[in-house]
Amino acid sequence: MVTWRGLWALLQFRVAHRYRRCSVLQPVLLAWRLIVEAATGICIGSEAEIGPGLHISHADRIVISGAAIIGRGCCIAHGVTVGVDGRHSGAPIIGNGVGIGPNAVVAGPIKIGDGAMIGANCVVFRDVPQGARVRPAPTSVTLRVE
Repeated sequence: MVTWRGLWALLQFRVAHRYRRCSVLQPVLLAWRLIVEAATGICIGSEAEIGPGLHISHADRIVISGAAIIGRGCCIAHGVTVGVDGRHSGAPIIGNGVGIGPNAVVAGPIKIGDGAMIGANCVVFRDVPQGARVRPAPTSVTLRVE
C-alpha cells in the first residue's frame, strides 16, 4: 500500500488543498508536488474539490484540473484527463460513484451523474445522466491510397 502511486498523489493533493492559502508553505508544497508528479505520473490541481474514497487504479498519465469537482467513491483509471475544454469555459462536475475507464477524456462545463460509467477511450463533452454507461462511438475509417 505504501508503494501505491495513487496513494502518494492523493496524499499530496489533500495536503496541498488544505494548505493552499498558506503562503509560507507554497515553496515546499510546490517542490513536493513536482516530485510526486514526476514519480507517479499523476497531476491533480490543488484547487480541485475531491470527495472521500477516490480510487486511482493503475496510476499513470492522469490529469485532474484544479477547477474539477469529483464526488465520493469514484474510480479513475490510467490515462484519464478531467479538465477544461479548449475554450476554458469550465471543468466537469462528476457525481458520486462514477467510474472513468482508461484513457478517457472528460472535458468542459459538464455534469456526470451519480453511478455513471465512462468506458475506455471515450471523449465526453456533454452531460451524462445518472447511471448511464458511455461507450466509445464506433468508427469506420476508410483508407484511401493515392
